[in-house]
Amino acid sequence: MEEISIDGFEIPVGSEHNDDSEEKLVQSTLTIFRVPSSKELKVKPLLSFSPKMVARQMSIIALELYNKISIEEIQFLRWKKEDKDIVAPNLTKFISWFNTCSNWIKTVILTTEKTSERILMLEFIIVTANIALKFHNLYFFSAIVFSLCDTPISRLRNTWKLLGKNERKLWRKISVVCDNSSNWSTLRNLMMFDGVDPKPPCVPYIGILLQDILMLDEIPLKKDGYYNFKRLRKTAKVLEYVLQFKSPLYDCEVSPGFMLYYNNRVIISSEDEFYKLSYEREPRERKRSKI
Repeated sequence: MEEISIDGFEIPVGSEHNDDSEEKLVQSTLTIFRVPSSKELKVKPLLSFSPKMVARQMSIIALELYNKISIEEIQFLRWKKEDKDIVAPNLTKFISWFNTCSNWIKTVILTTEKTSERILMLEFIIVTANIALKFHNLYFFSAIVFSLCDTPISRLRNTWKLLGKNERKLWRKISVVCDNSSNWSTLRNLMMFDGVDPKPPCVPYIGILLQDILMLDEIPLKKDGYYNFKRLRKTAKVLEYVLQFKSPLYDCEVSPGFMLYYNNRVIISSEDEFYKLSYEREPRERKRSKI
């Protein structure tokens, strides 16, 4: 038996998990299996999986990545250094994973040529985002929401207009979670589990925590020759917050079928290409000339 490497880390792989089975968000004790290569097994398309399966698998990967981040990578702003890949490899990889997820979501929507199929893909992504939110995977959830709010996707008026009634309602409900007004208050509240014991696995939207660290770093460390203990206490509180999310993995078996798809995804990373595809799918509306 072998381990497979996904995004640079080793992850255990089990058999396909029944979507109807009860989720047990406790420490994982998965058996390691070999994932067939694309030559051995045909790669299934994304829509062949259920939204629940996709949200579950992405939650497993996200938490595995998050658990590898060290406090030192955050505390000393190492992810902002020129040699960040060396001094903050895990945090850098985690941030890169977010951007990759966002590009992946935009890719699967914009590379779907037929409007009817593109609508189905968008509905699938919205439902997946909602399930990721229920799994407390706020990182993948946010990546989806931000990607759908990005201009190449949000400008597809005909696609959005033809969404099912339930999906439109669901999108209005979940999109406000990522509202950055009031200092991301909604997302922050979702990361609070006061009085909940044991706390469920949760992958935070780490951008909020990094923003807090950057703001605290702007406060002078010393004032009138004395250490600024107020800054130190606030910094320690944020770092303690980071630690509290390091938790046992989701007790879900890794799907070989999905991981085969995951490892063979085609992802566009060029913003110009996204705009090009967006205008191909729905050209600019011509303004009527006044007579």
